[in-house]
Amino acid sequence: MRLLLILVLLMVGIYQANGFVSADTTDFITLNRVIIIGNKKTLDRIILRELTLKPGDSIERYRLDKILLRDKNKIYNLRIFHTVKPKALELPDNSFDLLVEVEERWFTFPHVLFVLPVPTLTAILAAILLPALARAREAARRASCQNNLKQMGLVYKMYASE
Repeated sequence: MRLLLILVLLMVGIYQANGFVSADTTDFITLNRVIIIGNKKTLDRIILRELTLKPGDSIERYRLDKILLRDKNKIYNLRIFHTVKPKALELPDNSFDLLVEVEERWFTFPHVLFVLPVPTLTAILAAILLPALARAREAARRASCQNNLKQMGLVYKMYASE
């Protein structure tokens, strides 16, 4: 019986040492405000909607790390940030500020430096396409002429064999 009691106490000590169970489960902490740093293009509300905690929410202190890790993954899975670093800045009055540091991965698309007016563009396309169309027309005329010659040859051959 003593061995079982010692084993249970040892297990509780291991759980507490590894952070599985807090020694003081009634220790609550309140989120004061959320500070976001590093977002130049992304709106704050995009990041804030992914956070589990909102200003004024109270949670148990031992759950804070797990919640911050889950929120970090949720923000990173938006696929618009290279890095996401949430940090809890604890204040003396059992409250904390949440600092979310992000690095955006935005990039710009190359764009045309000059714009051609529509008539100019039409003239350029016509200059490119007209020789190709003329070659296709000539090839079609040549094929039609060869077919006519073949038909005439067959007619003379049939006439000669009768």
